Amino acid sequence: MTSGASDRVGHLLRSFEERARQVTELGQRLSGVRGVATSSGGVVTATVTPSGALVDLRLSPAATDRSHVALRQEILETVRAATRDAAERLEEMVGPVLGEDAQRIRDAVSSAGDFPVPRPDEDPPSAPRGDPGGGPSDEPPETFLR
Repeated sequence: MTSGASDRVGHLLRSFEERARQVTELGQRLSGVRGVATSSGGVVTATVTPSGALVDLRLSPAATDRSHVALRQEILETVRAATRDAAERLEEMVGPVLGEDAQRIRDAVSSAGDFPVPRPDEDPPSAPRGDPGGGPSDEPPETFLR
């Protein structure tokens, strides 16, 4: 191998090792990322992970003054705001490590869109239940492998 090629390989190896170190450090920092939001009236406070998993939900005593529909909507809006906060924190941490790939990842994530949210005036669908009249059952289906 020529000296120039050896220098390039050495540079690439050092660059790779630095990137691997950054990714390891980033993984450790990301495990603690949380997004937090409080509703405008201070009734609801939500804490979520960057994936949107709800890890804490606090309701003030004023929550009992709201209808169930209004409270549900306030909870959903606050959880969404906390998820945006977590995503922004995550991006601040990940952006420098990803460099030019960060924009491509942002574009891919934003193109996925939001999950549909029920309107404030509609109740969420109930889970299907077993029906003795021949409808869906909680029992496992019979197998055809006998």
